[in-house]
This record gives sequence, structure tokens and C-alpha cells, in this order.
Amino acid sequence: MYNIFSMSLNKNIGLLARYFILFSLISCKNAANENGLIKRLTYSIDTVSIGVNEYQLVDYTYSSIFKTDSLDYFYGYNQPLHRIDIFCLSDKSFIKSIPLSIDGPNSLELPFDFFVHKPDSIFYYGANYSLDIITELGERVAKNLLPSTRNVSGIGKQNVGYLSDPILFKLYFDSRSSSVFFHSYSMESIPNKEEYYQAPILVEINLETGEAKDYPFHFPDSYLMDGEYLGEYMNPNIVMEDSLIIFSFPNSPVINVYDRNSKQLVSKK
Repeated sequence: MYNIFSMSLNKNIGLLARYFILFSLISCKNAANENGLIKRLTYSIDTVSIGVNEYQLVDYTYSSIFKTDSLDYFYGYNQPLHRIDIFCLSDKSFIKSIPLSIDGPNSLELPFDFFVHKPDSIFYYGANYSLDIITELGERVAKNLLPSTRNVSGIGKQNVGYLSDPILFKLYFDSRSSSVFFHSYSMESIPNKEEYYQAPILVEINLETGEAKDYPFHFPDSYLMDGEYLGEYMNPNIVMEDSLIIFSFPNSPVINVYDRNSKQLVSKK
């Protein structure tokens, strides 16, 4: 992992480091099937210093890391200039910027988040709740890939929306299944109502078929209360790593790991 010119990447590193520290404390003495899912992890932080000019930022709130076999790249959204700046972490250099349009057929709003699948295939989730795909030239080649709302299966069949966050849950695209993953949330209940916390927290949407799959992950029972607004405790922390889904809740000491290949869920305190 990299620490670049005091950017918000520090926050991402902090979040991942917390998970790594927690998992390094998890015992692997239980059943063999759990040993295959949760293991002791080690981590390190590399520091990279890259000079920036007056048109670049020292704090990129929205960012994505793209890796090749030999090089690592940092993509950061430059809000004042409405563009994406690209740095090569391996060479410690600025590469180029992707200009984004504010009007016309390629217009894009401020992002909630974005994910670099390939240099010429960037998933961009805008503040207008539209998931688009843009090229390295800033041209939009796909638009509105998500249904605006949908009914979630289960309790009450609540109408749910899609949430992506640069810290709590990064937008994630799995090329093997052609699916994107979002934190799903109730659009019919407000956060100080018990019903809000009964909706599943994670949805996988297949971009080829449009099929939505709700994962059976829910808020703990401690959230099921009326009249309490939980503020920053409201949203779960979710990390996607290859086939693993790692999630936790701010008011719970439990770390959950789900393997999409084996369909096994392990929870540890």
C-alpha cells in the first residue's frame, strides 16, 4: 500500500490496516474449513513521495488504484478542475489527466465513487445515481447501467437504493461475473426507524442480465430500534478482495468474512 502526499489515500490505508490488524488477532485454531478462510495476515505500508503542481491536489477524496503486472497507478478525482489525475506510484510520476465534461453528451456530475477496471474502462458512479463507463479520454461509452430503484426480497420488500463510499465501501466490479457490488439501503424508511436496518446491506448486480442478487447480510439486532438516529454508526464497513467479502458494523466487535467461491461465512470477535 502507498502513502502519497498526505492524500485521502491515508484514510483508505487506515481502514484496511484496521482490518488487517483485527485479522492478525484472529485465532486459526478452530475447524479446518475456517482455517482455509481466515488466516493470519501481515501488512506493510510503503511511502511514496510525488511532487504536485498548482493544478493538482494534495487530498483526493475520490480515488482508485489500478495495477498491472509491473506498475501501480493512482487515479484521483480533481474536483476544482473536474478531471481525473493519474499518477504512477511505481515511477513516482504524474502521467496525465482525464478531462470530464460538465455538459453535452459526455457530461458527468461529481462522483460518489469510481472504479478503474482498465485504463479505457472506468466505472463512474455519479451524484445523479447513474453508473456510467468512461474511457481514458473522458468519453462515456455506457450510461445508466443500474435500475433507479428496486424492491428487495425479504422483510417488507422495501424499495432500496445503491450506495458507494470512498471509505466505507468502495465501488467494486468483478470482471469474472460481469457484476458490480453496492451497499444497498432502504429508501422507504429513515435511519431512526427499525425497518431501515432490516434491508440486506449488499447487492450484486449483473450488468449483462440486469439480475440483482441480495446477499443475506444484515445489521445486528442492536440496530433494530426506533427513535434513535445513529449518525456515523449507521453504515457498515465493507471491503471486497477477490472472492472475499469482509464486513463489520461500527457498534459490533464482530468481523465477518464471506467467501463467494465456497459460499462460507465465518464471523469472529
